[in-house]
Amino acid sequence: MNINTRLKLSVSIPVIMALVIMVALIFSYQEMSRVQEAGDTVRQIRSSITELNHLVFSYTLYHEERPKQQFFAEHEYLTGLIENTQLLHPQQQQLLDKIRQNNQTMEALFIQLVSAYESGDTTGAGDRLTGLLLLRSYEADTSAAVLRGLLDADTRTTEIRTVGLILLVLGLASVPLTIVLKGTRQGIMSSLSNLSEGAAVIGSGNLDYKIEEKGSDEITDLCRTFNRMTSNLKAVTASKADLEIEIEVRKKAEEALKQSEEKFRIVSDFTHDWEYWRSPDNRFIYMSPSCLRFTGYSNTEFIDDFYLYLRIVHPDDLARVELHMLEDMQNMETAELEFRIIRRDGQQRWLGHVCQPIIDAEGNLLGRRSSNRDITKRKEAEEQIRELVEELKVHQEELEAQTEELRQSREEIKKAKDNYLDLYDYAPVGYLTLEKDSSILEANLTAAGLLGLKRDELVHSKFGDFIAADSQEAFFLHVNHVLETDARQKCEIRMHGRNGSMFYAQLESIAAHSTGIQESIRTSLSDITDRKKADHIKDEFIGMVSHELRTPLTVITGAIRTAMLEGLQPEELSLLLNDAALGAESLADILDNLLELSRYQAKRLLLTVEPIDIHELATSMVEQVQSKSSTHQFIVDKPEYLPPVQADKVRIGLILHNLIENAVKYSPLGGKVRIFFNQDNGCLTVGVSDQGIGISPEDQPRLFQPFQRLERLEQQGIKGLGLGLIVCRRLVEAHHGRIWVESEPGKGSTFYFSLPNDEQGSIASRPEPS
Repeated sequence: MNINTRLKLSVSIPVIMALVIMVALIFSYQEMSRVQEAGDTVRQIRSSITELNHLVFSYTLYHEERPKQQFFAEHEYLTGLIENTQLLHPQQQQLLDKIRQNNQTMEALFIQLVSAYESGDTTGAGDRLTGLLLLRSYEADTSAAVLRGLLDADTRTTEIRTVGLILLVLGLASVPLTIVLKGTRQGIMSSLSNLSEGAAVIGSGNLDYKIEEKGSDEITDLCRTFNRMTSNLKAVTASKADLEIEIEVRKKAEEALKQSEEKFRIVSDFTHDWEYWRSPDNRFIYMSPSCLRFTGYSNTEFIDDFYLYLRIVHPDDLARVELHMLEDMQNMETAELEFRIIRRDGQQRWLGHVCQPIIDAEGNLLGRRSSNRDITKRKEAEEQIRELVEELKVHQEELEAQTEELRQSREEIKKAKDNYLDLYDYAPVGYLTLEKDSSILEANLTAAGLLGLKRDELVHSKFGDFIAADSQEAFFLHVNHVLETDARQKCEIRMHGRNGSMFYAQLESIAAHSTGIQESIRTSLSDITDRKKADHIKDEFIGMVSHELRTPLTVITGAIRTAMLEGLQPEELSLLLNDAALGAESLADILDNLLELSRYQAKRLLLTVEPIDIHELATSMVEQVQSKSSTHQFIVDKPEYLPPVQADKVRIGLILHNLIENAVKYSPLGGKVRIFFNQDNGCLTVGVSDQGIGISPEDQPRLFQPFQRLERLEQQGIKGLGLGLIVCRRLVEAHHGRIWVESEPGKGSTFYFSLPNDEQGSIASRPEPS
């Protein structure tokens, strides 16, 4: 098999492997799309259940026809969602069936509720039916949350299977590919070795040697051709001695040429001026390395890109340089030119350019040789001299007539100007003067700093270039309003600096009539990003608090209303009161955390320090949490000796309660929650571990920040404000301790907090600063 065929076979294997992977990805995408569609439907089901709750409350309060009709319309929409949801797994289908049953029961209860109110029933049946409706709604919403978690798990399983299949295909394809490539390499190396040995023998002068022609690949054909070439070379070569003489003469000539070229290269490469050679078709044949010092660009960049030379020419001089380069190839004379260039770093430099034609012995034009010399200092000196001469001519008579009073006045004006410039440049806000088209006429240092540029770079640029796309329209409306009304106007927009970072800015502008420009405005620029973030956090917090407080209040209200009805069985009454008690406890936990955080922020957190039995306190907190979650296993370890710790019993109890409740919330049903203690180096360390979903290293730093909720937990239907851990952190720090977490995804989490437990670490009964 020849080398070409082997290589084609090697190429076909990755192609087949890519096709298999593509098919696997297509099927995986279809499966994940189906699961994602089902997940979106489940989200709509939960939203519809919530809307039904609101309509029940509305009808109960007002007994109007509109909420009744909206309830039946929303119920019909929810029924359609449930019927159109297609699930493959039995467990998911069971949850969907449970939602369907609760939905049907809610419809029947609502019909009874409507009949009770329309018949004018005064026995309280309407309130009882309202409570039962809310309980059924709560069960349906819980089933939908669990179903959403199962669908997310299906998505992750599909991703893992797809990755496994791709890895398997890669592994299976690598074996035959390696075998084919290894065989090809061995064949090529064997043939090349045979050819190399034969070439070495022939190169030593033995033209009678024949290279062995073994195999049937392309290198064997090359060996056959090499043998024919040797035979032809032997026929045309007079003798070996003549050949050696010819080789020796050629070597001497090549060495002389090499030395000559080396001398030319040294002279050219180490010349101080910037030298280059252009061909008749305007290509660079040679470029001296000194161009890097002149321009900041290397000689290879100029040779690879001829138009780079023109791009660095100053725009005001570009036309003259282009005309010169066009004419110098036609005039065949030495030419001189002075022009400016812009270096890579933005600096401007003046060049003195001299070029002359290169003509060979036959009179043919080989191009132009050019030399560039840096004359920036000379041009600057000439410009300074010219300016000085002009200034002397213009102000000679004024300088002779100048008095001491004028000199003092000028000093005062200069001082006032310096003071104004200092106030202008270092003001806490940015100041700019803009044209109508947003061109920047002037700006202070603060404005340049906000936009990440030097002032020289900022001036004459477009202010609109720094405004985000979604704020462009608002900015130009602001400019037009200022010019039309001639009154001071404000607006808030989003902007970005030179590095691309976004920030919120407030503009306050007024028309400027003293600049001499017909349509210009003066604008102050303030960074209000921190204020915007604070407003966002406040709005988000208010929304979360409203939602989290409404949930337990709904359960309490529904349970109490139902419990007030007559004719309830003791078991039903006990269940309703238990639901109301759990809702009240949940509401109390939220308020306790809010109060503690408020006291800390207001510097009114007063600790009552006393000796406490930490083991007894932990056991008490476990009993409180266990009364609300009997499905988890709680383990409280106690070492042989655990001395009392000096701390605030109420606050330490709140820390333990929050950590244990979190462990229950994020652990599977029946999971173990373990509380343990460790006494070491004058500190008592308490740990609370669970068997839950775990926390990734990227998410762990966010846990102890205010109002931080991990997106993955919200998607799984786990509720909360994100206050528990920040409250724990503030209370532990108030005791001069520390709190941290150790966790891996899928392996559970362990939260630790340590308290000083010696005389030096005792806590004083005083407000703790923030």
